[in-house]
Amino acid sequence: MSELERWLGHGDAERAEPARDGREALELARQDPPDLILVGKVMPEVDGPAVARELKREANERMQRLVQRDEKTELFNYRHFMDRLSEQFKMARRDGSNLTVVMNDHHGHVAGDRVLRQFAQIMSRTARETDLVARYGGGEFTVLLPSTSAALGQRLAERVRMATEGFSFDVANGGGPARITVSAGVATFPVNNKIAEPPDLVDAADHALYRARDMGRNRSHVDERSLVALL
Repeated sequence: MSELERWLGHGDAERAEPARDGREALELARQDPPDLILVGKVMPEVDGPAVARELKREANERMQRLVQRDEKTELFNYRHFMDRLSEQFKMARRDGSNLTVVMNDHHGHVAGDRVLRQFAQIMSRTARETDLVARYGGGEFTVLLPSTSAALGQRLAERVRMATEGFSFDVANGGGPARITVSAGVATFPVNNKIAEPPDLVDAADHALYRARDMGRNRSHVDERSLVALL
């Protein structure tokens, strides 16, 4: 029995995986992250402190991803969206630039994680690189569009709507292809001068989404106060 096995105890020894050098230790840790890593200060190829630093940077990145991302869709989550919304709102207020939010909700007779993921992929492919796409909660998704008018926000919403309408969703458990539709609401700060804080912008987009649903769904609707600049 090795010194490491004696330290861990016989019952847990089969879970210990030794590495010949620092480089192999990094490879093993990346393939199957362990609960505990013991490294010597002096090791071949890559020394112990370098191994520890590298693993710590990677662990921090994994933690950051867990904090920011929605586990079902891989999109940004509600908390990260609200953080970025607050930052962009301050910039728009300072610079006088437009900040637009699009709220999306999909409808259909199918649900489940697979449909959420496929819809998330449609939104990611449709959005621009400068847009932030997030899962707001349940079946609602949102897009944050810096320096963007309501007209351009609605244009994005329509691209998402048409892409969703023409997509055959793969349903789990042999359900076969299915169709869903999406409704969207759009609002813009500071064009809507009733919007004073970040949550107000979300509320305005959400109210516009409700109007789209009330008008029959499978459509987008722009908050009326956000249309002033378009007249």
